[in-house]
Amino acid sequence: MSVTIAAIKDAVASEFGVSVLDIDSDRRSQSVAIPRFAVIHLAKELTRHSFPTIGRCIGDRDHSSAIHGFRKAADMLANDRRFKRAYTRAKKKLETSANFSEAIAGELSERDLRRIRLYEATAAARAITAGITSMARSDPDEFLRKVAALSKSIRRRRNQP
Repeated sequence: MSVTIAAIKDAVASEFGVSVLDIDSDRRSQSVAIPRFAVIHLAKELTRHSFPTIGRCIGDRDHSSAIHGFRKAADMLANDRRFKRAYTRAKKKLETSANFSEAIAGELSERDLRRIRLYEATAAARAITAGITSMARSDPDEFLRKVAALSKSIRRRRNQP
């Protein structure tokens, strides 16, 4: 099964009622941290990525933050029914999507696959633009803080070897 961390973030954001920008943010409130834990756990479960890679993909966090998030999610899966329900729905959504993608991939030409990827990228760009526009309108100060944090993260990544 082929699942990306971006797809995991989308599925979890949808199930937990937060945005992908929130998951990647520095916010530590439970309303954001809990979905972030779910993303980390699903990423470790459904992909072959290491904790350092998962951490970098989720708000440029280090491996110890990813390990902590994984452990918190494992604990919540055992003890929190609401968390487990939302987590399970997100996981099923991802598995269904991945299985469907793999099933149709063998039936499509390379040209059709390129068109689908372009359509998905366009849809994602539209969703991101809508989210950014909504955030900028609703809370301009928070929007500017997130833009500054993202810029800082991008500069850091460019300076890495």
